[in-house]
Amino acid sequence: MLTSCRRVIFLFLLLLLSGGIALWAYAPDVNNMRPEIETFLKQELGLKALKLGNLSWYWAGHLGVKATASSFSSHDDSIVVHQSNITVNISMLDFFSGTLTPAGIHLSGGNISIVQGHRSEQPQIPVPDLITLKDMRLNWEYEEMSGEIEHFTMSFDRDDHVMQVQFPGVHVEAQLRNGQFPNAIEATFSDLNWLPDQWKPQFDGGLSGKIETKEQNVGKWKIDFSVASTQSKPVNYSNAGETWQFDSMKGEFAILEDAHSHSVLQVEGKLFEWKLGKNIVRATGLWRDGRLQLSASSSYLGMPLIWQNLKPLGGDSWHEWLASMQSGVASEARADVELMWAIPWQASPSSSELDAMHYHVTAHVEDADIALGMPESLLTHTVADVELDQEGLKAKVVSTQLPHAVGSVSGGLHISWDTLLLNVSGSGNADAGKLHTWLDKSDAEKLGWKIAPAYTDFRLQWIPAEDRPRKAEINLKPLAPWMLTVKKIPVRVTTGEVKWRLSEGIQFSELVWSTPHLNVTTDMSASVNDQGQWRVLSMQSTAEGELDELAAYFLLPIEAADGRVTMELDFDGVWHGGIGLEEASWENFLGIKKMAGKPLRIDYSGVNGMKQGKAALLIKELHCNDALLRLRGVGAVSEASLWLDLQHIETALFTGAIDIRAPFGPEPWELAVDAEYLNRKALPVSLSRSSGELAAREKPWAFRANLARFVWDDAEIKGASIKLASALNSIAILKAASLRSGDLIVKDLLTIFSMPGGGLIDLRSFEAKLDDIRLKLTGTLTPELKRGMRWRGFAELDGDFGNMMKRAGLSSLFANGNMHALFSGQGEIFSDQPWWQALDGRLRMRVDDGRLLKGGTLSKFLAAISLVDLPGLFFGSRDDLTKSGIGYKRLQMEAVMQGKNVKVHKLAMRSSAMDVAGQGVMDIERSYIDLTLVMRPFQNLDALLSKVPILRDMFGGAAHSLIRKVYRMHGTLADAEVEQISPESAGLAAPGFVENLLNLPEKWFGKDKSMLIK
Repeated sequence: MLTSCRRVIFLFLLLLLSGGIALWAYAPDVNNMRPEIETFLKQELGLKALKLGNLSWYWAGHLGVKATASSFSSHDDSIVVHQSNITVNISMLDFFSGTLTPAGIHLSGGNISIVQGHRSEQPQIPVPDLITLKDMRLNWEYEEMSGEIEHFTMSFDRDDHVMQVQFPGVHVEAQLRNGQFPNAIEATFSDLNWLPDQWKPQFDGGLSGKIETKEQNVGKWKIDFSVASTQSKPVNYSNAGETWQFDSMKGEFAILEDAHSHSVLQVEGKLFEWKLGKNIVRATGLWRDGRLQLSASSSYLGMPLIWQNLKPLGGDSWHEWLASMQSGVASEARADVELMWAIPWQASPSSSELDAMHYHVTAHVEDADIALGMPESLLTHTVADVELDQEGLKAKVVSTQLPHAVGSVSGGLHISWDTLLLNVSGSGNADAGKLHTWLDKSDAEKLGWKIAPAYTDFRLQWIPAEDRPRKAEINLKPLAPWMLTVKKIPVRVTTGEVKWRLSEGIQFSELVWSTPHLNVTTDMSASVNDQGQWRVLSMQSTAEGELDELAAYFLLPIEAADGRVTMELDFDGVWHGGIGLEEASWENFLGIKKMAGKPLRIDYSGVNGMKQGKAALLIKELHCNDALLRLRGVGAVSEASLWLDLQHIETALFTGAIDIRAPFGPEPWELAVDAEYLNRKALPVSLSRSSGELAAREKPWAFRANLARFVWDDAEIKGASIKLASALNSIAILKAASLRSGDLIVKDLLTIFSMPGGGLIDLRSFEAKLDDIRLKLTGTLTPELKRGMRWRGFAELDGDFGNMMKRAGLSSLFANGNMHALFSGQGEIFSDQPWWQALDGRLRMRVDDGRLLKGGTLSKFLAAISLVDLPGLFFGSRDDLTKSGIGYKRLQMEAVMQGKNVKVHKLAMRSSAMDVAGQGVMDIERSYIDLTLVMRPFQNLDALLSKVPILRDMFGGAAHSLIRKVYRMHGTLADAEVEQISPESAGLAAPGFVENLLNLPEKWFGKDKSMLIK
């Protein structure tokens, strides 16, 4: 029986095979049936268009039809295929039964376009059990997105329940439920080239990943994913102007959907992990009924990442502030978020949903920086416990470094999201000077802070976009002495408290401070206006110092100062105070001698006002009514300068006014004195000098004085004025109407000089009149290191020679004469040596129309030459013979002066009676003279003889003179001895020396030649 069945089946298969072979061998050409096939397939498959290429049959265990270079499109153009090779498989049973439904469709090559985004009303078409696409170019669109994929391959096998998609960088495999719907999907990718064109620019960097989706039960899905950067740098994802970075992410989600409507009911995030470098965040969450709840934690999270996530709270200035903070690590971080979010996978949260969000974040922060304001105002190395929620950020700061190395403090910080106003408070150790410089640099520069360690507690309010706080309250107490400089005066603060309010004011409480010579205690309250000008509200200040130190430091004209000075300065709407000198003493101040214990006080009072556009203390009254000192004045003290106008000062030795203007800037100090009476005894012999440098001495100054009457011992100057300044090469002027010393009266005194520096004085002009004698000097004065001044220059004297001789005590020798003398040379002026010490120079003198009187030495000289005894008096009555002495037309001398020694090189005199020439030496110290003189009494006859050679040689001899004699004058100047000598006895060769001397007057005076000195 079994054998018979086998034979029947074998026979049936043989017949079927024979029929198939016959059909294959004798089948008509299928291309002849192309129109009928195209029409049939369009109708069966619901296609909009179909164009088949070359058709052919084939056999591969089943019947198949191939169509090359074919194209077709669906009824709504959602699927369009161009130039693709199509293979359709047909079941043999379907074929013999007359059914042509494809068992499988295969496409290879060509292009396929898929457009989705709307639903079609066309009835469903039958789907083959097997579909494959191989190496095609896929262009796709979905709503607003599109993309293109090369070498696209896909297989759909209903029988095996598998669908696979593969193209470069991507592999997807899906398990199908009921042969049609996927219930498990696994996708892997190694790059992002497959993303929609609209999404590609949002990613910077390579990315690979894996996504697994699996239906665990009906309506319950599990989704796992993991992605990681494929490069050595993080992946940047940008969206809506924001950028997020990550090295890797992974997650596990469970989704619950409605079995009928397939709408999502719940999404549970069992695990979400984000990594960037050392930063790691792990989170869990749950979305249900439009509410999202998240919990996250991190053991290491960089603070810049936290600041970055706060960007949505503000605008550009807020973003700039957040970006300025680049340091710090948060540990033990935890965050809880609750947000109403309708459909997270379809749209971002709305603004109203974000506004209603609740969150709470806590973390411990190490080594963080917190920007207080831009630029360069950062709290650094901050250790804090931070808490933030939808209201704002709060931090309990364990320790932090203030900007610019100001100090280390602890405290709290709070930021309100509504105002973005930073509130910072704290306490700790800080440098008061650096703190002042940081918060108000321009104001701090005026104080010259050096060292100022302090304990501080403070409160700041700061808008991040602003470069300084809106409010600052700072209290400071010295931990050690503060060192600062105010107007170049060093100040040392030891104890007390300073309360400073930025843009409001400052308060000193029991502040104890000192300068090099004053110890001060101050209580003060002051405010500052919008223009930065300060106004004192109240003050009580006392100071004390040693008078000798103050006098030495400020070069006060006080001699032998000693004792203590006390000062008070108070303000209660009106300034008032005084200088107490009861414990002080001195030998001389403006002619006053004061003993310690004798009361003496200077009081002052004033008001607040303006001086040269600056807020100032206006001293309305400065007075002292002591029997020894009467003082009255006004003044002003401002940030820019000190001004004192002492309108009336009266002591026994001084009556006048002094005006002092001392700017604190680079401008010169000015001192003006207008004195009705000044006695030299009112001034100290010398000023004490401090060992330290005096700020006032370093400053430029200008001095002016008008002295109606100045008495110096037995000398008196009237109508004097002085102008001089410290500037190099400035011109100084000293004038005086008269100077009287004993019987000496000098008038019209004028001195013009400059000081080029180094103590050098350039005496440009000195002029004075002594009766009818005029003196003029020019030269330079150079200070000697030891004792005095070295001078070099010229001196001129013009006037009545007889008058000058009278003042020199030589009126018995000389009378009349118009004199001009010039000295050029150098010398030294020492207080303990005579004027001629170290003198070195040349003197030239000329006297016209003078007389040599008969008396003393001159009487002896005249007796020796005895003109009146000469017989004849041929010339009758003549003034030069009949009057006392001998008249001369010109007397001229050249000499070299070296110390006390004067060497007369040339001396010549011409008168109507005779010519005289000579040379010799003088000793100024002993008033000793030693001259050799040659006289020719009959120069008129000699001149006549010179016209007649025979008579000249007969009577004049070799010297061509009738009479010539040689004399020696030696001894004291007032009573020297005169004796006639021979040239040979004087050691002089005759006639050479005698003739030379005799020819000297002719050389100097003859034929109206110009004189040697003008």
